[in-house]
Amino acid sequence: MTSPRPRILVAPTSTDAAVVLMRELRRAGIAVHGADDGYLPRGLRSRHCDHWHRVTHAADRHVKDYLPEIVASARPHAVLPVNTPATLAAIALRDSDPTAARTNLPTAAAFAAAYDKRECLAACCRLGIPSPKVHEPAAATAVLRRSRGTKLVVKPRLDFGGGRGVRFVSDEAALGAAVSYCDERLGGAIVQEYIPGDVTRLAMLLVLFGPDSRLVAAFTSRKLRQYPSAGGAMTAGESTAEVQLLEQLLPLFEAWQWRGPAEVDLKLDERDGRYKVLEVNPRLPAYLRLVVDCGLDLPALAAGLARDPAAVSPVPFPAYVAGRNYVCPGPFGRGLLAELRAGGPCWSKLAAALDDARGTRLGGVLDYPLPFLGRLVHWREAEADQASTHASLEHLALAHDDR
Repeated sequence: MTSPRPRILVAPTSTDAAVVLMRELRRAGIAVHGADDGYLPRGLRSRHCDHWHRVTHAADRHVKDYLPEIVASARPHAVLPVNTPATLAAIALRDSDPTAARTNLPTAAAFAAAYDKRECLAACCRLGIPSPKVHEPAAATAVLRRSRGTKLVVKPRLDFGGGRGVRFVSDEAALGAAVSYCDERLGGAIVQEYIPGDVTRLAMLLVLFGPDSRLVAAFTSRKLRQYPSAGGAMTAGESTAEVQLLEQLLPLFEAWQWRGPAEVDLKLDERDGRYKVLEVNPRLPAYLRLVVDCGLDLPALAAGLARDPAAVSPVPFPAYVAGRNYVCPGPFGRGLLAELRAGGPCWSKLAAALDDARGTRLGGVLDYPLPFLGRLVHWREAEADQASTHASLEHLALAHDDR
């Protein structure tokens, strides 16, 4: 008698990373259940999801409210959240009902410490991990008055993705406007030192820890392009094998007793030759396709750690191919279009874009075109994710006062 396939619930299902995750799980013989996030038009679904769990008016509700309904219906062996709202919802569900489904996620306190940029950078400072200097708004004003031409970075304390709220300021009026925008619309601002250098100085470290906080896998990469250009998601990049980034950040995750995935954004400061932590994203990355294309089966490892961690062995670093390029087609095209509209020599910009995209494997995108097409015609997801993130933080009582 054949034993039933293990069931794993993936939430949400419409992003590029979610579809890659579902594809790899299904290839591993896992029955993939999808939590319908309500964003894509009917029918534009991935063929890699075995069972859809549709929620009435899902697009108008927060995932923390409807995820328990789907878990109760699907009865999965494990839940693998993809984005921030789903991760927060899965943490809340685990804490309220540990028997609902297995997860491999950080504690609510650890998630909050990573997700709040002020707390995260303060932890880096305590541990001696290089990071930009953080200024209180009054001190930032004094810095600008003292040093004309100095540039500072204002950004939301919580990550909204897509570079929303990120501003580079060099005068008091711009500083005040940027801080007010984040305070009034995005739940608070953080002002930090500007690290000079273009997008190619930006690097990422992806880690995966088990329930016992042991490191199971790691992956590094660097950006070639991002959108928006001032600060946003990677639209073109390259896999690397920077062991020093892993060694530099391990003390931070050890202090948090981390469980599950996390991604760290860093920037090389050529003034002192050190990579400095910009932020930590406590979830799977948007560029999961690059990780899989390079040979690191992170989806299978993540699923195994959630279902049966004792059966998962750590993989050596680097357990993947370095030097492989990546393009996220939609944002890459929008970024290039913005460059062309800004004026200047179009042909040289096109040539530079093609050079950054050389060797990219787009077979994965073509393998699941329906969700990709759905995202092209339906752009509500980002705004809905932002609202859901705030609601989930309030639900977990993790929205901190300034400290």
